[in-house]
Amino acid sequence: MSAQPPLTLGRVFRFWLPLALAWQMMAAEGPMITGIIGRLPEQKFNLAAFGVAFAWALFLESPVISLLSVSAALCKDRQSFLKLRRFMWILSIGTTLSMVPLLVPAVFNTLAQRLLNLPPQVSTLAYNALWNMVLWPGAIGYRRFYQGAMISHNLPHRVAQGTIVRMLSMAGIGLVLYFFSALPGATIGTAMLVTGVVCEAVATRLMARQVVSKILNQTERKQSAAAELTYHTLFQLYLPLTLTIFLGMTIGPVTTFFLGHSQMAVESLAVLPVSNSVVFFTYTSVIGMQETSIVLAGEGLENTALLKRFAWIIGAALCGVLGLFTFTALGDFWLQKVCGLAPELFWLAKLTLRIGIVMPLLRAWECTQRGLMVKAGRTATVTAASVCELIGIAGVLFACIHRFELIGAPSAQFAVAMGGCAAVGLLIPFTRNATQPAISAAHQ
Repeated sequence: MSAQPPLTLGRVFRFWLPLALAWQMMAAEGPMITGIIGRLPEQKFNLAAFGVAFAWALFLESPVISLLSVSAALCKDRQSFLKLRRFMWILSIGTTLSMVPLLVPAVFNTLAQRLLNLPPQVSTLAYNALWNMVLWPGAIGYRRFYQGAMISHNLPHRVAQGTIVRMLSMAGIGLVLYFFSALPGATIGTAMLVTGVVCEAVATRLMARQVVSKILNQTERKQSAAAELTYHTLFQLYLPLTLTIFLGMTIGPVTTFFLGHSQMAVESLAVLPVSNSVVFFTYTSVIGMQETSIVLAGEGLENTALLKRFAWIIGAALCGVLGLFTFTALGDFWLQKVCGLAPELFWLAKLTLRIGIVMPLLRAWECTQRGLMVKAGRTATVTAASVCELIGIAGVLFACIHRFELIGAPSAQFAVAMGGCAAVGLLIPFTRNATQPAISAAHQ
């Protein structure tokens, strides 16, 4: 068997690019949805309600998010595929059922009004919008499992193709509801989200047929202990990643809680989804570095240095793009004309955006290190970094809002940046220790 050619920056770029495009298209969801909501009546209340409903839906879907990375890392043979598929169905059904208690009016009202301190109008709109999200967690889990299988078999371009289906279906249902319904903006926004995800899940399964057939018809397997996936091994790998995602999804509700008690609370709740969508759109492509690192790191993590160099290049370039956007008339045009923000919201959104300029570099570095830790089987380290990030965000928010009584939205963006710095700072030494043997061997 011939040796694989050495990995180059060009090969990393070609593998990463379809994943980056998929994430970039998903990031366009935010501006697309907020653009429609901003042109409907009561934009401030509906933007705030959509942000609340979306944050809770993301929180509840957190157990299925890691299926993408785990599937990309482990979906190598028939036995592993069948175990992971069974595991996927359990998680998808379970997370879907977890939406039900939140839809009980008494439960939702307690969370929204007593915990989050939401105004009654925002609370009502968010509750009605949340009903559309019932199918969201299950569809996400189903889609991510089959996307991981395709990535593990070097077909990342099909992930991007599925995302195109998602965007087109979202845009279609959004335009229909905008022109031909009297539904409030928050309800239209969540209807767009769930329609896109369900259509993408169906398209992904159809595109994965060849990969699934290849795996299920496999008759030979490498004779090694690593080839035999057990549920014990699966849980050891998956549970820390799930806890990591769970902690990450907690950031939304935690931020909403603090914003509800901040200066200019309603304005901050309305502005944050708009500014977050722009920041996320800028750095979202680097999220694909996690799966890229898992697949391309090499069995002995010998490609670590190259992957880190690639992350630095991409992250720094995207910081420049976001800076150019926020400090020029382009950003003003987007916030005022495209998003349709009123003057009292425009200046707040612009300030919040400028604070988030550092996020692309932080996320590129963080996602690359996470992928390397998954490949090394040290997922507990990833969880520890997320704990550090969440504590950092909550601590900074508490200081900004309760100690210094600052405005909510800029404080939230600053807190997220500081939390990201804390997570990266924790991951650096662990990543170095995990990959040092491979690096040393490469120089011998």
